[in-house]
Formats: sequence, C-alpha cells, structure tokens
Amino acid sequence: MTVDSTTLDGWFKDRYETNGRTIVPEFSDVATSIPFRSDQMKLGAEYVFNARVRRAHGVTYGGTAATAFTLNAVRSGQTTDGRQASYQMVMREQIAYGVISRAQTSEQAFGNAFDEVVRDIENSFSFYRELGLLYGSSSIGTITAGGFGAVTSATLTITQGTWAAGIWAQMEGAAVDIYSAPGGAQRNTTGAIVVGAVDFGARTVAITGAAADINAITANDVLIPFGADANWAPGFDVLVPSSATVVHGINPATYGLWQGNSIALTAAMTFAQAQKGSARVAVRGGMGKLVLRVSPLTWADLNNDVAALRRYAAAVKADADLGTQSISFYGQTGAVEIRPHPMVKAGEAFGTMDSYFKRVGSADISFRLPGADGQQPRFFRELDGVAGVELRAWSDQALVTFNRAKQVKFTGIVNTQAA
Repeated sequence: MTVDSTTLDGWFKDRYETNGRTIVPEFSDVATSIPFRSDQMKLGAEYVFNARVRRAHGVTYGGTAATAFTLNAVRSGQTTDGRQASYQMVMREQIAYGVISRAQTSEQAFGNAFDEVVRDIENSFSFYRELGLLYGSSSIGTITAGGFGAVTSATLTITQGTWAAGIWAQMEGAAVDIYSAPGGAQRNTTGAIVVGAVDFGARTVAITGAAADINAITANDVLIPFGADANWAPGFDVLVPSSATVVHGINPATYGLWQGNSIALTAAMTFAQAQKGSARVAVRGGMGKLVLRVSPLTWADLNNDVAALRRYAAAVKADADLGTQSISFYGQTGAVEIRPHPMVKAGEAFGTMDSYFKRVGSADISFRLPGADGQQPRFFRELDGVAGVELRAWSDQALVTFNRAKQVKFTGIVNTQAA
C-alpha cells in the first residue's frame, strides 16, 4: 500500500479511535481513582466552583420553658468561589520513513510497528500526568549536595525522604530543570539538564548539561521536569497539606476549613499513625473512604507491622483485610485503604478522600484536538527537513479539591529500608 500522512491519519483513526482505546497504563492510580470530567461550569479559561468555607451558626437554645422564646441572630455559613485554570501538556514522538516503509508488507506488520509507538506515547504521557497529579507545582526530588565544579556531567544524590524509585525508573533520557525551590532561582539557565543512568540502591542520578549550569548546583536544590515550573497544575503535594499557600484562589489564612492537614513523623510509619491521620480528618468533618497512598518502602514497614494489625483485626475481624496490593481497615472516618504507589516519595504519604477531587478541563489525554468535529483529524504531520512524520498527544486539565479539611499529608517518614 502507498503510505502518506493522509493514509496514516485514516489508518490511525480506524485502528485506535474505533476500538475505543482507553489510556490507563501502569502507575495511573490517582488518574484512575479521580476520573476526568469535561465540566461546563467555566468562566473563560477557568473552572469555577462553590466552596463552603464556614458553617452556619444561627442556633438558639430554648431550654425547657414552654414560651415563645426569642431567636438568636442569624449567623450564616459562608461560601466563596474557588477557581482553577486548566494546564496544557503535549507529548511528541517521531517515526522515521524507514520504519513506515518496512512495515508495509501487510496490515498486521504495519499495525504491530505502530502499536509499539502508540503504546509508548500513552504510557509516557500517563506517567507525566500521574507525576503532575502527585507533585504538580512542586518538585520530584531534592539534591543532597552541590560543588561539582564547571563540568558537563555529574552524579546527583537524592535525599532519602524525597526519593521515589517509581519516578526515576522512568526518567532516564528525560530533560529536567534544577531550581533552588519551586518558583525559585533556576540553576540551569543555559539549557536542559539531561538524566542518564539511575542507581536505585545509592539513590543517585547521572546528569549531563552545560558546565556553568552544573557548577551552579547547590545542596537542597530541587529537580523539576523541564519547563514545568509555573507551567504545571497543582497536585496532591500542594493541594493536600496544611500550608499558607492560596489554593484555587482561596486563602487558608482567612478560612480555617480551607486548611489541609499535615502530620510530621520522625520514624517508620505504623498502623497507629495511619489511624492518627484518619482521626485528624474525622474531627474536621471528614466521613467517608480515606485512601492513604504510600511509597513501597513505607508499604513494606506497614506490612511488617503485623502485631498491630492482628490486635486490630481481633477487635473488628470483619473490617480488617490484609491484601497483597492494599490494606483496608476501619478508621474514624470510615473505611481506610492503604495503597503502595511507586511514585510517592519515601518520606511522604498522602491521605485523600478522592470523592472530594475532580480532574477538570477541556481534554484528557487525546490524539486529536477536541472541537474539530466535521474536519479531517490530522494525527500525523510531515516533518520539514527530516525523513519522518510526527505524532502528538495533547491534554488540558487540572486537579481540583472541594474540601481541603478532608485530606492529610504525612511527612518525615523514616523507613526501615533506606532505599
């Protein structure tokens, strides 16, 4: 068959769109638990919602007297508008003419060649989506030391508490930026820092870049995906914990119910600490299922806390379940499910009531531009000056929480296993 970009577009549509391909690859736990919604409640480019930040207090106590007692003044509850802009993200991949040509021997061979490309784009895009849902507007690791000098390659060591093996296992070959802090001073002002080999036991990441950029790196600098700082939507690391940060345009210093919850630990996490997190949420009105996402290292410590589990299970046998992929028990909020997540940092854990979150925007991961109905979709484009074509995927979304009081972040976890 003769293959050009028009042929590729039609073939791509028939093979992938008509098959109802669902993009839910590995590690997409947060994206799966919080489904995407293309809501219409928008003002311009923002998603607008009504957040209750104070309860009503117009209560009157009448005592036992059978009289027409006077009612106290109305003390109305308060709501305010929360708003969140959606953030765009594009994933690109290029396919050489030679790959296309050599796959033309049959429809099956052609399909097999492109299945691998499409699958990799889906998995890669989903990885970055999950990374943003967890650590958007934050960072993906903190560096222990600088002082490398004016060299073009170096090996960074990530602190134990900010190490997430599931992130770095997928970052080889990726471009990153290095900042003093999210939104702070950028160290690599010349160009991208490129990730090389990763040593999981030593928590080290090999990098290459301009000598001036690597020379500028200092201790406690943070790593952020290339070009993401100020350009990716806030994730759990910003939305969940108690902080003075304005979230969705609402100031937590003004409204106490808009403050999240934070619990600082100094040792390995136990089931007692998980219960403490459930209690912290419960006293602020949180009733419902709480999902506690922990690193695999924290998960190992919780699994080893068998004695605590057995004591608890003896009291409520029907409500405690030790599984291979999650641990469920009954806490003060109701059901609590502990899940290991390879992309959660070793020293942190997020306890979230996922029903109080939405993923909103104009498009989840898509290979075509929404709103182009009636037009020929252009999945592929010819590359100028290059013997190949390019395939792109696009997304425009953000994570929104409607009640920060019902979420909790644990920090300072010191796992029994170092890495």
